[in-house]
Amino acid sequence: LVWLNPVQEKYWDYTPSIMMLKELTEDKMFPLTLGGLEKGMALLSR
Repeated sequence: LVWLNPVQEKYWDYTPSIMMLKELTEDKMFPLTLGGLEKGMALLSR
């Protein structure tokens, strides 16, 4: 499971719901960008 987050990364540590999801996904949260999508797909394909 990975989470592609549409919120800019600079706000992640200041948003309680995002911090909870980051913990629930075991820190497998990536920005909703091409780079984030590539990183998430690489993690899932392991």
